[in-house]
Amino acid sequence: MNNISENDMKNFIVALQNLNIPELRTDVTSWHGHMPFAFFLIAAIKPKLFVELGTHKGDSYCSFCQAVKLYNINTQCYAVDTWKGDIHAGFYEENIYNELLKYNNERYGDFSTLIRTTFDEAKNYFENNTIDLLHIDGLHTYEAVKNDFLNWYPKLSEKAVVIFHDTQVKDSSFGVWKFWEEIKNHYPNFEIKISNGLGLIAVGKEIPSGIKPILFDKNSSELMTNIITYAGKLILENDLNIKLLNELHAFLDIENLNIENLSSYFMKLYWGKDDLEFSEQISQEVSLRKIIINKENLKINFKIQNEYFKVRIDPVNAPAIIGDFKIFLYKKEALMKPIELNLLDLQCNNILIKDNKLICLNNDPQIIIKNININDYDELCVQFGSIKIINQEFADIIEDFNSDLTRMNESGDILINQLNQMEIEINKLKSFIKDKENELQILSEKNKIIKEENHKIKEKIKFLDESLNSIINTKGWKMLNFLRVIRNYIKHPFFYLNKIFLSIKRFGIRQTMHRIYNKTITELNSNIVSYDHWQKNNEIEFLNKKNQIEAEISSWKEKPLISVVMPTFNTKVEWLNDAVNSLLIQPYSNWELIISDDNSSDRNTVNKLSELSKVDSRIKVFINKKNSGISQNTNIAISNACGKLITFLDHDDTLAPYALYEVAKKWNETHFDILYSDEDKIGEKGYEDAFFKPDYSADYLLSCNYINHITVYKRDLLDKVGNLNSEYDGVQDYDLLLRMTEVSNIIVHVPKILYHWRRVPGSTASSFDSKSYAQEAGKKAIQAALIRRGEDAIVLDTIIPGHYRVERRIVEEPLVSIIIPIRDNFELLKNCLDSIKKSSYKNIEILIVDNGSKDKNTLEYLESLREYKILRYDIPFNYSKLNNLAVKESTGAYLLFLNNDIEVISEDWIEQMLQHAQRKEVGVVGAKLYYPNNKVQHAGVILGIGGIAGHSHKFSNKYSSGYFSMLVDIRNYSAVTAACMMVPRNVFEKVGGFNDEYLAVAFNDVDLCLRIREAGYLCVFTPYAELMHYESLSRGKNVNYNEVFYMQKKWDHIIKKDPYYNINLSLLYEDFRFDASRSTKFVPSLKKLMEIAENVIDYNRTNNEKGKLKNAVDRIIEIMYSRPDLLKEFYEKNEELDMAGLINWALEIGIKYDSSKELLVEFQNDYKHIQNILN
Repeated sequence: MNNISENDMKNFIVALQNLNIPELRTDVTSWHGHMPFAFFLIAAIKPKLFVELGTHKGDSYCSFCQAVKLYNINTQCYAVDTWKGDIHAGFYEENIYNELLKYNNERYGDFSTLIRTTFDEAKNYFENNTIDLLHIDGLHTYEAVKNDFLNWYPKLSEKAVVIFHDTQVKDSSFGVWKFWEEIKNHYPNFEIKISNGLGLIAVGKEIPSGIKPILFDKNSSELMTNIITYAGKLILENDLNIKLLNELHAFLDIENLNIENLSSYFMKLYWGKDDLEFSEQISQEVSLRKIIINKENLKINFKIQNEYFKVRIDPVNAPAIIGDFKIFLYKKEALMKPIELNLLDLQCNNILIKDNKLICLNNDPQIIIKNININDYDELCVQFGSIKIINQEFADIIEDFNSDLTRMNESGDILINQLNQMEIEINKLKSFIKDKENELQILSEKNKIIKEENHKIKEKIKFLDESLNSIINTKGWKMLNFLRVIRNYIKHPFFYLNKIFLSIKRFGIRQTMHRIYNKTITELNSNIVSYDHWQKNNEIEFLNKKNQIEAEISSWKEKPLISVVMPTFNTKVEWLNDAVNSLLIQPYSNWELIISDDNSSDRNTVNKLSELSKVDSRIKVFINKKNSGISQNTNIAISNACGKLITFLDHDDTLAPYALYEVAKKWNETHFDILYSDEDKIGEKGYEDAFFKPDYSADYLLSCNYINHITVYKRDLLDKVGNLNSEYDGVQDYDLLLRMTEVSNIIVHVPKILYHWRRVPGSTASSFDSKSYAQEAGKKAIQAALIRRGEDAIVLDTIIPGHYRVERRIVEEPLVSIIIPIRDNFELLKNCLDSIKKSSYKNIEILIVDNGSKDKNTLEYLESLREYKILRYDIPFNYSKLNNLAVKESTGAYLLFLNNDIEVISEDWIEQMLQHAQRKEVGVVGAKLYYPNNKVQHAGVILGIGGIAGHSHKFSNKYSSGYFSMLVDIRNYSAVTAACMMVPRNVFEKVGGFNDEYLAVAFNDVDLCLRIREAGYLCVFTPYAELMHYESLSRGKNVNYNEVFYMQKKWDHIIKKDPYYNINLSLLYEDFRFDASRSTKFVPSLKKLMEIAENVIDYNRTNNEKGKLKNAVDRIIEIMYSRPDLLKEFYEKNEELDMAGLINWALEIGIKYDSSKELLVEFQNDYKHIQNILN
């Protein structure tokens, strides 16, 4: 169990005993299976305020209300619905609401209210932080249920529980399941899968005691699931069974079926011996026609034959119901009364016995008498009261019904036993623990043997892994994989033929064949390379170079002592072994491990720590006499550390083998103040959930502790700011990090996985919400940092636990100049201006920059805009120049550049941007933009994607939280789009504005941001300024290669390695996906590639000719460098320049068909010369 007290378990048991049967059960049965759970929730949570969104006929709502009334709980209940229906529940008449209203008012009117309105309107009826229990069961699309949750989230209290219905329905229009899969990972959760599924999350930080066991204890969760499933099925099947029983009673009142065939019905009796089967030769048959027609009793006597020892009676040869059926044995001469045999003691085949009735389920019912000495009697008598013949279909229904009852009774017995056992276990808990402590003392002696076995197993796993890699690298395996890829091509011939045709047109036949081969090899590699495999392979390769690494380390000028601090408390021995072993295998040997144990009660932990102190002199163990909490325990370890550098290793985590090597290497290069790395998690199947982080981002760190593990501090700085503060337990490392960054000048990021964070229930790696108190502690830590820094701001929660939103106060109310370039298309401009009018910030001026509009409607519309400044520049389109000219005509202290195809969504969008633009360290601010289909268009700019730059999270869903929830975080990027960009006037003028000489159309916003960054300012993206961008999702872009070349020449050093985007993430996609190959690729600078190209060609010509050919080569290298497809084709695949292939492409394809043909055609003759030279 985790975080569960004895009191929690008692409250759970008490609530569990309050399951009850609901009074209202309509024909809408989809919630009936959860009705007993409603009674449990009311008893366990005792909510002060319960709200249901989507009520229909009231089956679920009235179950909760009935529980409130039954248990006399002070709860106010509200049902919110329009009572008009929807596409999922169907559309229904007025009487639905009227009937429920009457039912509710008569029974629960003193505490229950029906609110007839929309969900969005109803939320205004409730105060924030008041709802303890919220049931969401409205429109079931993904967007609708997510919108309901987000809209009502502020209304939830500190103890709030939210339940979602239909989590198991995966029909095309239902999306609750999808949202459930997203949201459940962020909160403690529980799910019941019957009746379309019901999911529960505890969103408040004060989780009600009675539901903790089902959230944190596997046994309690399984018990609850079994009980509710059983009870729910009883209700569902009871509804069905009532219907069946009614049908059965009705049937019993009608005449026999198949009345014309009554002569064919008979009873048969067989005699048999012990060693023989019953035979037709020794049987007697009696017609049942008379009893069926006349409905008379039938009594048949059979004389017992002495040579036979067993009897089989077939009462009838068809499905039937026989009333008052009896069997007697008696002697004629004796005075004793006949003996009636109990049918339940006899072997009955294909027969049910209910209240002296035989229900014969098919045409071969049998009653066998074989355990009674029938030879002691003279006669056997069979007596019928009545017979009704039934059809086989109805007989099957009865049999299924009986099977279900039997099964449910058996399940009920099991569940009752589980409940009893659980209560016994609670009472015996203390004595159980004491017994276990005695057992642990004995088991400790066996620990060494187990450790040796564990080592052998690990060695075997290592051997098997090496064997597997050997098999994968064999020719046979590679050939098999090759054939699999070829098979995939054959399965989709038309798709691939079209791609091949386009490739031939673009690259030619020879290059296309190379591309097919390379793609095949790439797919082969992707079939066997996963993140886990990649990371483990990196670690193995590093350890295989141990001698080389140690030689490198010995050459370093400095080898600082690194103190690894590890607080422990009741740590599992195997986890502790893993953590320590990850240190022992480090090639960098100048470290010490300082373990401070917080008075562990687990003897295994204490014994293991004692053992570790003797394993290596670098391991120092300190056992505290009392439990002092995580912060103070860690501080004790820090106070005993001697290293120049301090880092932390949690007792259940591990370090990568090269972790300390990378730390010491960076120390020799930079003498950093703080160092951090990327990290992943240790899951059930290996390494997973890798977090590839950006370089230091001050705003990102105020949004969440993205730095986390591994973090290394310079000791003298740590002493300066002080150690961990117990006031922030739960986020004590976050508080320390915020304080350390305030005094640090050099913060280094190592873009490698140096730390493996174990995912265990209750750890922050598994669920931040299992430490819900940590959310509040995090807010306090950020608020304290803001106060120290003199920033007037507050800290708000986001929808993602562990992520925060800093809201700064705007100083005064400065004038903001909004600059909108246009040309015709007045409808777009009108939509944009109309949306700006709803902005809550009013001190603005709007400058409309008309670039030679000709459309009559546009000109008339501009004439009507008296309140705006209309600037007219009838010049060739130059976005940079138009904006620069407009800036000179503006008067605002802040410049807001805005496209005319923008529509404002959030009314406070200007405030959200201005609060950052007013910060002295910020030079540019960007907003979150969406396409009209609610996909993300812009959430920051990533350098290198597509050759120059692309948009972060492009095409992500509007409601997605993004890569490690980045889409809810205010953070820094290298650039943002000028489709909506705010820049302080003084910064804009300082860097010289937009580059209107070289970047008239594209990349001018990226260039401006990079110059602002170069001047020492931050670029900030805020997701809380939201706007719609009507840029076409499929619109192509006319690339001006001169602008591309300019960007590459000027910013090549940063384009290939964006500091705010990790080297291990893809440059082909904008969704932050892992790219196993990118970090190992080496692409030279543009200048270096030009030098390589010149070395490939032996010019052997006059200086004039050489100069001309050099210009031709430089041009084609520039084009290749700007084109990921060409770069991949002619350089990256072998990391060698295929100059001959590139020249052939230029002559055969580029000059004729490619978009760059105008740049190539002037060098056509030069390329022919170069082709001859190479040949």
